[in-house]
Amino acid sequence: MKVLISIFFIFLCVPVIGQTGTYRLVTATGASSTMVIRSMQSTVVADVFAWWNIPSGTHGTFSGKGTRFGNSSIIKEKDDPSCTLKLTFVEKQLKVQFSGCNRQNLTDDFSGNYNQLTLRTHGTYRTRPAKTYFHKYPRLTKTRKNYLRKGTQVQVDIENIVDDRWVYVNYRDNMGKVSSGYILWSDLGQ
Repeated sequence: MKVLISIFFIFLCVPVIGQTGTYRLVTATGASSTMVIRSMQSTVVADVFAWWNIPSGTHGTFSGKGTRFGNSSIIKEKDDPSCTLKLTFVEKQLKVQFSGCNRQNLTDDFSGNYNQLTLRTHGTYRTRPAKTYFHKYPRLTKTRKNYLRKGTQVQVDIENIVDDRWVYVNYRDNMGKVSSGYILWSDLGQ
């Protein structure tokens, strides 16, 4: 009996495999795919934006959910159940296999090992400092003149997540003026 109780507590202490975050794959041709995973207990939700890196600007998208079994999950696209995504969580990587997703422009070209960019995901955020400056590049140099005041709500799009430190934001104010640039993740909160 003590052995069974010990095994039970060991399983309780083992961290859940598969974590919420943003992952990216860049192919040999320069095409890229960014995937946001939200893992809640046994449910896994995935959003994908893939870019083909060709002059026509062809891109593909995927959005769906599935159930996690151990460190793997099969996710079905919400609008096309024949399009599936198999995920296997391996430390800070995802092993990804797309199947039957040609209508979404997500072929086997976007299957492979995705590296974790950040634990953050796309969505709505608010600026935290008194002034959040836009940067021309994802570096602390070349700050632009425009900034956002504390508490300004911005939308972070999946395709604009750069890494664990930077995100690219397009902000439209009440007058219709658009400000764009790189912002530090640390300047954003939910």
